[in-house]
Amino acid sequence: MMHHKFNPFLAGLFIWMIVVSAHAERLTLSQKSGKLQDTLCVQLSVDTAVDSVYGAVFSLDYDPAIVLTRIESHYFDTFDAQLAKTYGNDYTDNLTAYGQSFVSETDIQSGETFVAAARCAPTQITNVLFQFCFQLKDGATADSYPIYVKPVPQSNADHTINLEVAPHPILTGLDSSYPYTSNLAYPVILDGSSDTAGHALQTIHGMVTFSTGDDPVDPPTYINAVVGQITSGLLGKTEGVANASVKLLETGQTVQSDANGFYTFTNVPEGNYTIEAGTSFLNKSQFQAILSQANAVISTFQLNQWNLDGFFSASELQDAVSQAVAEKQSIINNMFSLNDLNQAVQQAVSEKEQVIARMHLDVDCNGKADALTDGLMIMRYLFGMTQGESLLENAVDSVNGMCTSESEIIENIQRILPGMMGK
Repeated sequence: MMHHKFNPFLAGLFIWMIVVSAHAERLTLSQKSGKLQDTLCVQLSVDTAVDSVYGAVFSLDYDPAIVLTRIESHYFDTFDAQLAKTYGNDYTDNLTAYGQSFVSETDIQSGETFVAAARCAPTQITNVLFQFCFQLKDGATADSYPIYVKPVPQSNADHTINLEVAPHPILTGLDSSYPYTSNLAYPVILDGSSDTAGHALQTIHGMVTFSTGDDPVDPPTYINAVVGQITSGLLGKTEGVANASVKLLETGQTVQSDANGFYTFTNVPEGNYTIEAGTSFLNKSQFQAILSQANAVISTFQLNQWNLDGFFSASELQDAVSQAVAEKQSIINNMFSLNDLNQAVQQAVSEKEQVIARMHLDVDCNGKADALTDGLMIMRYLFGMTQGESLLENAVDSVNGMCTSESEIIENIQRILPGMMGK
């Protein structure tokens, strides 16, 4: 197990930037522990800063090993009360089927429950909006199971997800200066902002812990935010890797790194973890870390193995070379006139230019990959032109490049195209 150095200021800064939101309000899911056969109930409450909550819509995300057996709410009105408020004395129906104070729908297989509720008349004064009761599925193991609040996305008329619109607000309030029938009477209390895992940013998650012993096990402490960085040094200099997929294997949480290789996990229980990261062009790599409140920073680790699947396979590159020189035999006989070689290279790699950029085929380390500079040197190398100045002539960036010697260029090419020459 690796122990990592901790920078308290850096961790505190990252956590503050991620967790602090524009709103003072916050939802909190409580934690509960008990025995295997128990029903454990957690409460969803809102900060005391909120006077009135008049609408709620969200979903719960949890491990399908636990089952949501019932939902209770003493805060929201029944639909009967809402209809009576709307129609006044004209409301005479006895709609007993509308006596519930909320609607919900559960997918047992995926472990997700949708909840929506509304309120229009005074009800019991409490900050507890809901109580959710869970049981452990038959055959499931004793463990701690986190429960997350997630925003509900907007949908189109055909029930498909509308990616152009922000998710529904999680909580709304009531502005008494407007009639209750006006949309302006329901300002947003808690918006639909979420972290990279889809969990509501303004929410402290909950957890149920089932144990086998006589004494309930205390649930583990959760870390609000864990940060780290993915880098690579494949081309002679260390840089952050953008859009890397980073996964905590023990929890299944997966996030993506930003443009500089930084990533963030939220609501992580303290413990020992295996972190796995990779991209479409860099092989996956794993390492271990111990995460706690006092160590919420994952040490930087590097991805230093190419994944060439779907890019330049050996056979594909050989086919491209053969096609490029089939009509250029005279070039070979004349030791590759530079102009003719440039034309051959351009024809060979024109369809691969985007792939070259994605693979960071920057052999002279000038910060960019170009078909007629980096690509030209790669092709020259493949044709054995590694003597004297023939490899670098009119191709290497001697002004901006950080790798300009023949040995550096060859080392970078061999690292990019492992085994291509069979040497």
